[in-house]
Amino acid sequence: MMTIHRFFAPSSFFEKGHVVIRGDEGYHLARILRAKKGQNIRVFNEKGSEFGCVITNIRGTEITAEIQEKITHEVEPKIRINIVQGLVKPVKMELIIQKCTEIGVASFTPVSTEYSIAKPNQPEKQLQRWDRIALEAAKQSERRRIPPVHGIISLEEYLSQDHPGLKLYMDARDGNPPKKTINSAKSAGSVAEIFIAVGPEGGFSPKESSLLSGKGFMPVHLGPRVLRTETAAAVLTAILLYEFGEMG
Repeated sequence: MMTIHRFFAPSSFFEKGHVVIRGDEGYHLARILRAKKGQNIRVFNEKGSEFGCVITNIRGTEITAEIQEKITHEVEPKIRINIVQGLVKPVKMELIIQKCTEIGVASFTPVSTEYSIAKPNQPEKQLQRWDRIALEAAKQSERRRIPPVHGIISLEEYLSQDHPGLKLYMDARDGNPPKKTINSAKSAGSVAEIFIAVGPEGGFSPKESSLLSGKGFMPVHLGPRVLRTETAAAVLTAILLYEFGEMG
């Protein structure tokens, strides 16, 4: 079976049964994949809509495609999982965003913590790169929602905001098994939103753990083996989605 490539275009690029693909996506389609008229592609937008299209015109790196059908099967988890990630080295942060996007995470918030040793010199440029990684991971995993990567803030600032939902934080030493916490949450009622706080290399400081607990975050661990920070969020996300019936 021939692979049908997927591309992102803002909803403003859709008009009267056509969509225009330009910018980085247009360049990739025209120059890297060498688009041809009559080629079938899929295009999705920020509203979660996806369409099967056929290319009708190529002008440089601007591609026009005619919409043939709307893709309707559901791919997004019903439960929103939001990762609050302590800043780590760029390569690790990129891996976290890539893999957690593939699994189904709804958003990312990078936070500076006491043990964070990686603080971008050019945060805006770094955010642009993280956004691009989230986009590429969403395309690859056939998701229709691109999880936003919010601006970097301190953990204290993040905790000063209200976050209604099930709140968890990783604690390799004193946390509870996820199953126990999940069962308690299920018995208390339906769960629509989950927030997972993951520390950087070295985890959260005792002061930060106290702050998290004071804001309703419950400690969880993933067994006797201590996972790297770039592994922890992906593993816990997969466990949560499985337990809530979102992975098959």
